[in-house]
Amino acid sequence: MRSKATAYLRTYKYDFISLGLIFLAGLVPLIWLRHGMLVAYGDSGLSFFYNSKRVFDSIGFTWSNTGSTGVPGGWGITLTLFYFLMAVLEEIGFSPALKQKFLFCSLLILSGLGMYFLMLILQGQKKDRLVALLSSLFYMFNFFSMAYIWTSLYSSLFLLPLMPWALALWARGLASKRFSFALLINLLFLIFVSVFNNPAFIIPFILFLFLFFLFHIVVNRKDKKEIWDSLKFFAITGFLGLFLNLWWIFTLVQQVPFAMKWVDLAAVDIIDSYKFMISVSDLASLLYVFRLTLSGNIFFDIFKSIYFLNIFIFISFLIPVLVLISPALTGKKEKLVLFFLATSIVALFFSKGLQPPLGGIFGWIFENVPGFPMFRYFFEKFGTVLMFSYAVLFGVGMGNINGILRKSCPSVVRGIFLSLLSVSILGAYVFPMWTGDVFLLPHGKVRSVVSPYVRVPSEYGEADRWLAQKRDDFRLISFPFIRVYWVAYRWEKGFWGTNPVSLLLGKPVVNQLLGIPFNEINFMLPSLLLSQSDALLKVSSLLNARYVVLSNDVDLSYLEWETKSPQIGLQAMKRALDRKEGVSWERSFGKLDFYRIDERYLLPRFYVPEDIIYAQGDTESIAPILSFKDYKIKSAIFFQSPEQTSPDFILGKADHIFVTKHKLAVVDALKRVEEQFFVPQGGAYEVFVYDDARIQNLNRQSLSEQNLSTRLGIEVDGVPVEVASAGSSGAGDNWVALGTIRLTPGNHSLKITSQGLPINDVKINNNLVLHLERKQDKPDPPGISFRKINPTRYVVEVKEATSPYLLVFSESFNPAWRAYVVDTETGRRERIPDERHFWVNGYANSWWVDKLGDYQIQVEFWPQRLVYWGAVISVITLIASVLYYFIDARRRRRHIS
Repeated sequence: MRSKATAYLRTYKYDFISLGLIFLAGLVPLIWLRHGMLVAYGDSGLSFFYNSKRVFDSIGFTWSNTGSTGVPGGWGITLTLFYFLMAVLEEIGFSPALKQKFLFCSLLILSGLGMYFLMLILQGQKKDRLVALLSSLFYMFNFFSMAYIWTSLYSSLFLLPLMPWALALWARGLASKRFSFALLINLLFLIFVSVFNNPAFIIPFILFLFLFFLFHIVVNRKDKKEIWDSLKFFAITGFLGLFLNLWWIFTLVQQVPFAMKWVDLAAVDIIDSYKFMISVSDLASLLYVFRLTLSGNIFFDIFKSIYFLNIFIFISFLIPVLVLISPALTGKKEKLVLFFLATSIVALFFSKGLQPPLGGIFGWIFENVPGFPMFRYFFEKFGTVLMFSYAVLFGVGMGNINGILRKSCPSVVRGIFLSLLSVSILGAYVFPMWTGDVFLLPHGKVRSVVSPYVRVPSEYGEADRWLAQKRDDFRLISFPFIRVYWVAYRWEKGFWGTNPVSLLLGKPVVNQLLGIPFNEINFMLPSLLLSQSDALLKVSSLLNARYVVLSNDVDLSYLEWETKSPQIGLQAMKRALDRKEGVSWERSFGKLDFYRIDERYLLPRFYVPEDIIYAQGDTESIAPILSFKDYKIKSAIFFQSPEQTSPDFILGKADHIFVTKHKLAVVDALKRVEEQFFVPQGGAYEVFVYDDARIQNLNRQSLSEQNLSTRLGIEVDGVPVEVASAGSSGAGDNWVALGTIRLTPGNHSLKITSQGLPINDVKINNNLVLHLERKQDKPDPPGISFRKINPTRYVVEVKEATSPYLLVFSESFNPAWRAYVVDTETGRRERIPDERHFWVNGYANSWWVDKLGDYQIQVEFWPQRLVYWGAVISVITLIASVLYYFIDARRRRRHIS
């Protein structure tokens, strides 16, 4: 037994040494993270490692209500397995920083091991361990990985171990045609499925695998059986992968229409993508790209005194020279070497963008190939394949140099030369990876961020635990409002990245103004904060908000720089909240101030409105509507604008109709204000000017003891009209009533004349509002209560519904929300038709319900069913595949015996 072990160790001695070196090198992230703090910034922010269990509890659902008023969440479902691992580590006591150390070391070690075994497989019978080791070390330590993968802190990290292991299994599978390799490849993609969170990263590598398959077909083009068997293996692997991944593919396909809507609202269209691509192309000179970098990167900026030394420039050119001359040094035409050389050239073409040569072809592809704008940062996406091919060719080139020197130089000289070359390329040129300076300041304009290492202030944890004691389902409104994707905080070391406030506080937080389809009400909140009315609190009721949070640690200077516009000061916000009636300070945690909204302004997530309001105008008209004295907190507001329309069905049910116009303008020398109105329904409309301080001052003056309405005239369609007595008990303090006029349905031209008043006394930059109140007998509303099953499913209990009613659901509108009426006695479920599903309150869902009596209403986001159906298919496919593998293996053993 001892002799066998000795023989085994002697046979694989160099493998054990190589694997030991790879393992030790893979512990380098411990140097990067030696400060004991979490590295966090940019797109991933804190979410990868902070409060992982909280993220995992919501990541598997197709609707996310953890932030703002809710958005479809299917794009993050591929991160489910990753967050499961992070949640398990968190449960057993790993801190965020310790989880990061574990992940980074694991990914780097697996990357090196994968490249080592890949090189052994590609070399066939003549295995050179030095070639495999050097390829592995180059794959682990190269400028592209350092500057464009590790610093991104994004899902591209998972590409590093995936690529070599996937190609190794793919190569073995094409050679053997065994089902086990088709299964192993797809299990590998399942393990690293997180990379599909951004398809632009993985698509180039999938195309690379397809090119390897074509290469295999071309090499064996004279063997028809080999071609046929390879095609079968390709089809089996592809279909197996499809069915094993349906649990997330179904969801992403369904989310495409929403993604397109989001893209439209976020203004990330083909024109903006093309401009961004041009800006990257300006940095993608071929002289830089073939050295695995762009002309502008943070390492060149911070370490320019080092990287622009002649010796470092020489080393940077040495890398592509070694790679590109590998085929010449081989001495004979190695087909695999030529393949990787060809893929390097193809990757170079796509990594340089519009730069010559052939830059025009890339531009044509970008403009004409559907979906290609997702690669607007093309170097980051296609550079991974370029770096991967370089790693293979680097090891081959070094091995060939070693072979040449072995014939002409003493072993000591050869060893010194190869060591110096390796240390220069794998050590000196990527010295930040060895000194721990991989993570640098991500944004030069963020003065409050002094380090990429983050320590979240303890007061966030205290506030989180305090809010967790409040079991009710409610939102927070947080100021300052964020008008960009990233935010900066003035913490101990600072923080810059995606807004973490919902993650830190554990409640949905409304504080971002990015385009959310169908959500227009968020944009009103910053201006309402400074108003003296209670409109902010009335909007908060529509948003299901209980607290207003003032984050005094937000870096406003960064927001001003990013938005190119001044921000409301923190002290001004605090003064506005302190003096606002209906909201009162309750508690502070460090720089977090919590203001509780008065109970009279609270609305549950589901409610039946007392009044239905139809507004002929956009959401900007909400302020004057909320200021009416007759406005009831339990109201539902339907807006009619070019962007969003409310059906005539709702018009027929409305208790109040408002027609609004903003920014009135003088149209002639007679001091007349003219506006075009569309009146949706005929009737006697009250005419108001909203918040017009100068007219109110005039109203308080005697002006020859004449009423203001006698000094302001109204013309409808060019004809002066008889104005009924001005004034209305329904108007609020900020209103001036001009009188009542009778209008027919349709378009009308309405003029207000000043009749001798100085033109400056007729304020022309505010709202002109027509109001029609429809008196209707209203039965008592039904009693409702609800329970939340998960973010995609709610059950509403309805009691004593004596007449049809409107049910409002305060979650972002989406056509995929569906409501079903369930008879509690028979269990019969009937879906409320889509034509009775309405956009309400500037963001939310509502349904018109006709059923009377006692029953349930089940509200669900139906794409979640796709997750369940896909998961069932994927699990059945996995079980069947494993069973088939064992049956096939048993059959093979019997055949051999």
